[in-house]
Amino acid sequence: MDFIQLKIWANGDAEQGKWMLSASVVLLLVIILMVRSENTVLRGMLIPISLLLALNTGYGTHLVINRIRYAEEINQKFKKNVPKTIAAEYSKIKNDEKSYTVFRIIWAMLIIISLILCFIFTADYYRGLSLGFVGLFFGLLCIDTFLHYRILLYCADLQSSLS
Repeated sequence: MDFIQLKIWANGDAEQGKWMLSASVVLLLVIILMVRSENTVLRGMLIPISLLLALNTGYGTHLVINRIRYAEEINQKFKKNVPKTIAAEYSKIKNDEKSYTVFRIIWAMLIIISLILCFIFTADYYRGLSLGFVGLFFGLLCIDTFLHYRILLYCADLQSSLS
């Protein structure tokens, strides 16, 4: 007997990791074009977009490599002791769900602050910097939203298994 909900969640996260790595390739091309440009606004956007590239590459790689392995480990524990494994996984997933909720609020507030700063700054470099941070925080918001959606479905499945 396999833990089907876990496989679906882990495969979804691994798939998101692949999409994040694909986005990293596109971001790398954008960064190369920004470096070649003499536009001051684009130069300001370079640092936040580079951070987004690093986060997409690092976390995307983590998802692709570790989620499937994690699912296999939990599946082995599931075969040995079903109720204990489901209870432990549910408590872990509940904590992850809470952190995704908090981070989504933080990213949204940082987007708003960055947009306000874009209108306050008069220098092109700082406008570009604030617009770059809008892009960075929007990217992080999208990543966390997709992860949060999948974890909510997994959490609901685990909760129904506990009942």
